[in-house]
Order: sequence, then C-alpha cells, then structure tokens
Amino acid sequence: MGTAIIFDGNSILNRAFYGVRPLSAPDGTPTNAVYGFVNIIKKELSRFGVSPDYAAIAFDRKEKTFRHLACESYKATRKGMPEDLAVQLPIAKEVSEALGLTVIECVGYEADDILGTLSDMFCKNGDKCFIVTGDRDSFQLVNDCVTVLLAANDETKIVDPDFIREKYSLAPKQLIDVKSLMGDSSDNIKGVPGIGEKGAIKLIAEYGSLDGVYEHADSIKGSLGEKLRAGKESAFESRFLAEICLAAPIDTDAESYKYLGDDIPALRAIYTKLGFKKHLDALGESIPAFTHSEYLPLPEVIPEGKKVYIHREGGCVFAKIGDSCYKTDEEDSDRLLASNRHFICWSAKEVVRLAMSKGITLGRTDDLSILSYLISPADNGISFDRVCSSLLDVNVSETDVALFERLEQKLLGDADEDIMRLYTEIELPLCFVLAEMEELGFGVSRDEMQSFSDALDLTIKQTEQAIYALAGEEFNINSTKQLGHILFEKLSLPHFKKTKSGYSTDVSVLEKLEHYHPIVPLILEYRKDAKLKNTYCDGLMGQIDESGRIHTTFKQTQTLTGRLSSAEPNLQNIPVRNEKGRELRRFFVAREGCVLIDADYSQIELRVLAHVSDDDTFRQAFINGEDIHRITASQVFGLPPEFVTSDMRKKAKTVNFGIIYGMGDYSLSQDLHVSRREAAEYIESYLSKYPGVRDYMESVKTEAKEKGYVTTVFGRRRYVPEINSKNANIRAFGERVAMNTPIQGTAADLIKIAMIRASRMLAEAGLEAKLVLQIHDELIVEAPIHEAEKAKLILCEAMQGAADMAVPLTTDIGIGKSWFDAKQD
Repeated sequence: MGTAIIFDGNSILNRAFYGVRPLSAPDGTPTNAVYGFVNIIKKELSRFGVSPDYAAIAFDRKEKTFRHLACESYKATRKGMPEDLAVQLPIAKEVSEALGLTVIECVGYEADDILGTLSDMFCKNGDKCFIVTGDRDSFQLVNDCVTVLLAANDETKIVDPDFIREKYSLAPKQLIDVKSLMGDSSDNIKGVPGIGEKGAIKLIAEYGSLDGVYEHADSIKGSLGEKLRAGKESAFESRFLAEICLAAPIDTDAESYKYLGDDIPALRAIYTKLGFKKHLDALGESIPAFTHSEYLPLPEVIPEGKKVYIHREGGCVFAKIGDSCYKTDEEDSDRLLASNRHFICWSAKEVVRLAMSKGITLGRTDDLSILSYLISPADNGISFDRVCSSLLDVNVSETDVALFERLEQKLLGDADEDIMRLYTEIELPLCFVLAEMEELGFGVSRDEMQSFSDALDLTIKQTEQAIYALAGEEFNINSTKQLGHILFEKLSLPHFKKTKSGYSTDVSVLEKLEHYHPIVPLILEYRKDAKLKNTYCDGLMGQIDESGRIHTTFKQTQTLTGRLSSAEPNLQNIPVRNEKGRELRRFFVAREGCVLIDADYSQIELRVLAHVSDDDTFRQAFINGEDIHRITASQVFGLPPEFVTSDMRKKAKTVNFGIIYGMGDYSLSQDLHVSRREAAEYIESYLSKYPGVRDYMESVKTEAKEKGYVTTVFGRRRYVPEINSKNANIRAFGERVAMNTPIQGTAADLIKIAMIRASRMLAEAGLEAKLVLQIHDELIVEAPIHEAEKAKLILCEAMQGAADMAVPLTTDIGIGKSWFDAKQD
C-alpha cells in the first residue's frame, strides 16, 4: 500500500493570497500567494516523515464546466480573481512542477472533480490518499482510505470519517445531500430557500438521504414541509451541482503521478527570480560543478599571472592562476598572500583579515560579492552559489574559484560608472578598514559585566516573587498562556488583543495595561531585566576572547540602504533607551593606557534632507546652528521660536523624523496621540512651510516610478519595483522606500567615507589610534592617552569633512575610559 497526496491548487493559492502580507519580487511581481503556497505544500509533503509515493496538484481552468453548461446561475455571483492573484497563478503551476508534483487540469471539469477522480483511483488501488485543500466541499470524499487535510489559518485540520461523524453525526457522503438542502451562496447553489445548515443536517440524519426526505415530504407538516415541497426542483438541481464527479476524463494510471521530488536547479532559479531567500536557504546543497578534489597543490614557484582569483574557506586558501586551480596549506597560503599579486576574491575582507593575522599587507584586492551587491542590492547578502545560479546558470554547492573569472567579467559588464565609483572609492577601501576593526576587536571588562549580570539575576528573582505575590500563585511568567490566564481571567484585566491561539501579552498590550494593576509594570520590568541579562550580559560574555576583547563581524552586503550591520555578536543593538541598558556601555573599555573617543553625527538624516531638498528655510536653520526642531515647531504652529513650548518642540521632532520615513497621518497620529485629522494638518502645515521638502518628496517618487529605482547623493542605487504595483499597500510601501532611501542611504555613505578618512588620517599622522566600532552614525576610536586630543581632532575632521554638503556636518564628541564615559563627555 502506497501513500498519495493531492493538492487543491486554486484553493491553497487563494488561501495563501489572503493570509500572507503583500510581498513582491525584485521586478515588482506580487508574490505573497506563491510564497504561502510553497509553505503549505512543503509542510504537507513533510507530514509523512518520508516522501509520499504519489503527488499531484489540481487546478481549475477558465473554460465553463459541465455544471455551468447545465445551470447558467452556477457560480454566477462570484467575483473575478484579483489581478494581483491572477498573475501568480502561472507561477504557482511552475513552482508546483519544480516541487515534484504532477500538475493536472481538465477541460469541462473543476479541480474538485480531479481530486475526486484521483482519490477514488488511489483508493481502489489500495493506497492511502490525502487531499490538501481549504475547501470543505471535499469532505464528501472522505472514507477509510481518503483523508482531507483542511488548510486553516492557524493549523491544518485532519478530517477523517471519525471527524465527520463527531461534527455532523453523518457519514461523509451524506454531506452532499446536506448541501443540496442548505445550498451554498459562494457557489450560487440555491438549495431549498429557508433551510439552513442545522435544519438540513437534522433532515438528512432523520431520513437518511435527499431521496428519503422527499419520500416523506408530503407528511412533513408546517412551514418546513411547505418549503421542502416548493423547493424540490431546486434541491435536486443543487445535489447535481454539489456532488463531486469521480469519473473526470483524466489519466487514471497511478504511475503517472509518481512523486518526483524537488528539482533543485529549477527551484533555485524560481526562488532567485522571486526573491524567496528563506526558500533558497532551505534548498541545501546542489551538485558541485567543480569539486575541491580537482585542485592542485601550490607549486614551489608561484605561476605568473596578472590576476589571482582567491577564496578563503576555513583554514585553506583556494586560488586560480591562469588555467590552473590550487589548494594551499597554511605555509603555502602565506607564500601566496605575500606574493604581491592582484587578488580577486568573493569576500575580500576575509582574505584581508587572514593576511593581517599573519602580518602580511595585501596589495590590490577586488571583491566580487561587493560588486554584485552594488549592482543588485535586493539580493543583499546573497551567496556565491546563488549568484552563479542566477548570472552564470551554474549550480555549485561550494565556492568554486574557477568560476570567479567568468563572474568578474559578467559583473563588470553590468556595472555602470556610478556603481564603479561607489565600489572603488567607498566599499572596497572600507573592507580593509573593517578587516582591521574586526581583527582588533573591542575591549570588555568581563569581571564588571559578570557583577552586573549577578545583580540583574538577584533583581529578577525579587521581581518574580513580587509578581507571584500580586498574582496569588506561582506560574511561568515566560508562558504567554499562563500569563494570559493570570492577567485576563484571574485578575480580569481588559484584553485589548486576542490571537487565535489565545490572549496576546506582547509589550504593546502590557503598556496599555500599566495603570490597571501594579503587576503589569513588574512584568515589563522583569522582561527587560531578563533580556538584558540573558541576551546581552551572558550572551556577550560568551564572546570575549582570551585577550579580553570581543570581535564582531561587520556585514557590508546585508541592507538595502547601504548601512553596515554587525553580527556574532551584534554590537550595534546594545540597548540605550533605558537606564539599565545604558549601563552596558560601562563595560566596554579601552585597553590599559588608552581611552575611547566617541563621535556621532548630529541629526545627520535631517541634514541630508536639507541638502537634497534644497529648501532655503530648512538649510538656513542648520547653517545658523539653530535648533531645527524648535524652528520646525515655529513654522508648523505659526509662532515665534521663543514661544514654542517643549510639547510643541517634541511634536515637531516627531514630524521631522516622520517626514523622513514617509510617515502618513495615521502613523503620526498614533505616535503623537492626536486625531488623524490633526496629524494630517501637522503634515500639511509642515510641507507648506518647507516647500522644497514637498517638491523633493514628489520628485523622488516620480523618479522611482519612471526609472524603477532611487539613488543616494553618491549614486548608490535601490530598486523600488513596489512603487508601480497595482496593490495599494505595496505601492504605498514603495513610495515610503523611495522617499527614505536617498536620505538614509546618503547618511550611510557619509559614515563609510568618514571611516575611510579617519583610518587613513590616523595612520598618516603616525598615531597608534584605531577605529574599533561603528554604530550607524557613531564612530569609536581607541587611542593611547597621549594621542587622545590629536586623535579627537582627526576624527572630528574626518567626519565633518566627509563630503561637500549644503549644510554643515556637525559632530558630538567625547573622551573616556569606557564607552559610557566617552558618551557622557
């Protein structure tokens, strides 16, 4: 006995479309339905632990079916498929085939009829058959060897004969007759007017079938009998429409539906085109085109060659010189790195760090991963094998240096002048700076951090006891279910948000409840302290090396705006918004005899907005060194600056930053706790007082719609296919991206330029001072005490002179033994 699984294609795709938030591919094609569709199919295929023997998927066709021809009113009230869903239907069929399913359609018949015919065939063959659908019509097909897997929003329901008996007290086949009486408004099946589901179930349970009901119809008294007699013709027509056909003219040879498994190359191509990074990651390895077993040992005399294509993998270095590929051991890699060749890498930073750890300074080095990222930032962080798959039509499971030469030529052919300028002047020099920062690391006082962790542990235990006392019992505070029971059932607090799985206890809910009961602030405090201890203190201490330093990894190709990110550990997300979180900065310290110099740009994104918008009032405020939020409040509220209150300034600050991020009146009203109308008036007043900003916002949206992308001041490009979507939500997202990216991206470019300048200027001045960390708009330098003042001036000059802008780039700068002290200076 084998196992067969049949999918109801249209039903699953439709459910995914309405259940997954709007998504789009890099070219703007809507993809949310296909994304959810793949999730459901993969989930159900893995349900059996082993692959099913047979797998098929049925789709409806556009042509009229035998039901439409027999009854013109059948499904006549149904609206057409939304356009954003319709464009995903052919993609769903393509991905179904790549997932190993046999795609089947039948002219004149519906997908339900295909499901019925196939399930009947598998059942007669003695196979166990599963039907995956979101449509309850398939319940009539259930029997001892056919099970329906009903795809619901929360979880898949297993519908077998026991389920049907328990829910309806009927046999599955009797559900056809129930629908004959109650009808189905979604399919425009009329049934018997005036009889609903409960009445229909009761009648079929009593008389056994529709025929049985009408055999006794004359003896059924009252209005029920009258309805039945008047609706007899409609009832039997409805049964004809409701009954799934088990004899659709399709191939009924089970071997035609053998499960084929994943077609990895096809899936890789589809997922890459659609931008499905999660699904790409899940594919695992494919067959390598060029395995490491074919690499030669590096000869004593390194072959001549203008370029060396090189890749570091673990402790080995692989290289292509001329027509030969080589694998080096540690000694040979030293010889190769010290050979002063022109190296072409996938990730130059990794090779530079390796050379740096050996005291070797590399000459000219290029990085194909950065070039690929600049050309197509939507594929941020994309792996080498995916780039080869999408650009070279080659599938590899390991980095193959033999492909580097072909990839370089392809990327250089795709790169225009702006991209090459960004590459050569910003991103490539930066990778050397980042390699040095990663190798140096950042000092941490383990003992002080441990003491802080111990103190937090004591506070957490005390808070736990206080929570238990107020709750009147001990419970698992980290359990959403148990906490929900305490708050909303035992203490009867209002539940503002309830999910399908129970009460929501997320931070937004708890913050609304803070004033309802003293237990709530304690729970919020408990969560903050627990995260501070577990995620930050204990997590960071595990990353400290023997020399007392933490070495983060900076990612150059992870964001669409050009910002750097930090990982393993992430030092850019050290909490600073609460007092206890800020304490963590005390434990990041300079080495003995050194201090930390901390500098960050002041209001950099607003300054960039003043530059790109060319608004006179906005620019002049920065040029004059005025308080931009006070000036904005003065403009928006129509008052002299000296009459602006702190509350007005706070609102103006929110509006200033809201404009940058394309915030609409609804979001602004939520942030300011004002009506939507009032928020809209603030925005309108702001834009009328700063007409240059209004013109900029409109022009950048127009540019994005026409070109398909926006650029930063330095030419960094971000494609915005969403802006031309016919889906209003996706289009609104695209407009926000178009307005914000040039601002945030330019700010990211500026800090990168400042890092390159600072590193070079410190070295040219003969100082030992080095950059140790970047946190978005903030730079930290570690310097010997006797160099501190000079290094401070250099850092300030490097940041303020990063570019010739229409407004001054000012910095806040301080010096201290710890990060905390330097920030407070």
